[in-house]
Amino acid sequence: MTLLLTIALAADQEREQVERPPALQPEAGCSLWRGTAAGNDPSTLLELEICGPGGALTGRLQWSSTTSGHNTRTVRGSLDASTVTLADVAMPVSAPAPGWRFCTIDQYTLARTSPDALDGHYASRSCNDRAEVHLTRVSGTLPEPGDPGALPPLPPASGLCTVAPVPFGLWLLGLLALRRRD
Repeated sequence: MTLLLTIALAADQEREQVERPPALQPEAGCSLWRGTAAGNDPSTLLELEICGPGGALTGRLQWSSTTSGHNTRTVRGSLDASTVTLADVAMPVSAPAPGWRFCTIDQYTLARTSPDALDGHYASRSCNDRAEVHLTRVSGTLPEPGDPGALPPLPPASGLCTVAPVPFGLWLLGLLALRRRD
């Protein structure tokens, strides 16, 4: 039994080590921000590219983790004097680790807490998920607030949810416990 538990725990630790994709590189004229999201995966790294004239923003967000996997999202939103508000409009890359899946975020609300920091949270209705976000400017600057213009409405969020995985070791122990009852 001890040998099986050791093998299961080793397999669980190996499964948790997922490779991160290459760092996000910003387009010319865009700013790049890096930081964390304090949700159900503490190894999450967020990289946010923000572009746009006036208050109308577009960009990309790359979510990577050594535990849950990675994805790249297309975001759109607005900027007022002190707040960046974004939402996912697409997820062209989604590579979750086994046992995980990713949520579409309905809204990122990030306050400019300094010229080099954006702090706030994201929320997803479809997954009943919310997490704190902390980003630091790597390059570029936010565009000046202005008239966001006529952006098309955001599409409704789809139900890609983040869920905590069941560790392989616990799964294996559960199977062994069920088998012993027979």
